[in-house]
Amino acid sequence: AVEFVPPLPARKQLAIDRVGFGLLNKVVLRFPRVLWKAASAFLVYATPDRSLVSTFLNLAAGGGAPVLVGLHAGAAARANEALSDAELAEKALVCLRGMYGADIPAPEEVVCTRWGSDPMARGAYTAPECLLDGVVLEDYEVLAEPVGASVYFAGEAASRQVGTIQGAFNSGIRAAEEVDRDAAAGL
Repeated sequence: AVEFVPPLPARKQLAIDRVGFGLLNKVVLRFPRVLWKAASAFLVYATPDRSLVSTFLNLAAGGGAPVLVGLHAGAAARANEALSDAELAEKALVCLRGMYGADIPAPEEVVCTRWGSDPMARGAYTAPECLLDGVVLEDYEVLAEPVGASVYFAGEAASRQVGTIQGAFNSGIRAAEEVDRDAAAGL
């Protein structure tokens, strides 16, 4: 954990505490050819088994490579991080074969993320528990505010584009502009 000395203002710390941190891992599967409905951007297999990788982004949609990106989140993603790439691919294949039949072969290549186990990340991005009455949305705005003219905040959680690379990038530009502004003012 990060500790600020002196402590952050109470409003800032409360916003940090209320905005959750989530996990979304990917199981990238490259096949020799498209073996599924190529026009669909997303493929979803309805299953009560949360440990399976059952939601897929179809990179072949629109003429891309024969690649499916399986998505799994939350507690299931955390538990699945202990599995090998081959075991994760099998959890995806169970769903693909359930949708398209037993003829779906093993993928030619598998790449898996394990953001929760990465000591430099320890998760994927912010994941609020709820968005009731705009409370959490306001927290994101508070996260973006600098503390005085010496501590600046950037990242996807410090933007209106929460959970996106674009939000992280734009907030970095905003924070750099704040630093430049304060430096020019002699602060």
